[in-house]
Amino acid sequence: MDVHRFIVFLSLLLVGIALQVRSAEWVGWHVDAALVVLIIAACWISVLEEAFLVIVAVALMNWRPGFAPELIFFAAFPLLIALLGPYMPWRRMVAILGATMLGIMLMYVIVGGIAVITPHGFLWKDIGVSALFALVLSRVVRSIYGLKGRVARGAFYILPR
Repeated sequence: MDVHRFIVFLSLLLVGIALQVRSAEWVGWHVDAALVVLIIAACWISVLEEAFLVIVAVALMNWRPGFAPELIFFAAFPLLIALLGPYMPWRRMVAILGATMLGIMLMYVIVGGIAVITPHGFLWKDIGVSALFALVLSRVVRSIYGLKGRVARGAFYILPR
């Protein structure tokens, strides 16, 4: 387990949650920054470390009793990306951007059904802003750690070292 890398992603997750909570005041809707951080982390840390980050995020973002369908998706989607990440045949940046766009689109469908997509531009704004955030954040992470991510280490990097 790379403790430094895990602490960096835990800090990024906390900043992402704060950004998600406060973004409604700035742009008018909640940008899915925490989901983006979890998707990026899924490509850089082990599945067990990702599971811990997901538990922390769900614990901090669960604002009502019980588990809502969007919260279950919020927990399951990054874990699925972490499990499938080593088998994705394209570059990490394409995987992160594709997973970000797909995750936000599915989140909107789960929360409001297909009717949310057509009448409002919020979905496309959220996808654009989140994809830009994912692009910038993943480039920052890559500049810090280089190409030594989980995907580059092989398909069997599930347990932390």
